[in-house]
Amino acid sequence: MGAKGDFPFSPPPKSKMPSSASLAILVIDENRIRASIIEAGLRETGHGNVTVIHDITGIARTIAAINPDVIVIDLEHPNRDMLENIFQLSRAVKRPVARSRKVW
Repeated sequence: MGAKGDFPFSPPPKSKMPSSASLAILVIDENRIRASIIEAGLRETGHGNVTVIHDITGIARTIAAINPDVIVIDLEHPNRDMLENIFQLSRAVKRPVARSRKVW
């Protein structure tokens, strides 16, 4: 393991990778307390460009306006509409989408 060729791609050189402070991170969570905990944790670890939204109404427009590098979204109790929106977004935005986990 670790030999060149173990992976189907090579990571970009560090000089071309954005620093963690410059990553635009979008947190989508209807639970305001959990969202604030996630936001605080991200900021404490050096991520200064964090946007939090609590409502997915018009989410595609919001994502286009923010143009985040990473999207963190709560899917603890998703309804069918939420799952469909997330499926469509993940296909459209071509960005990593991470599911947040219950923090308590």
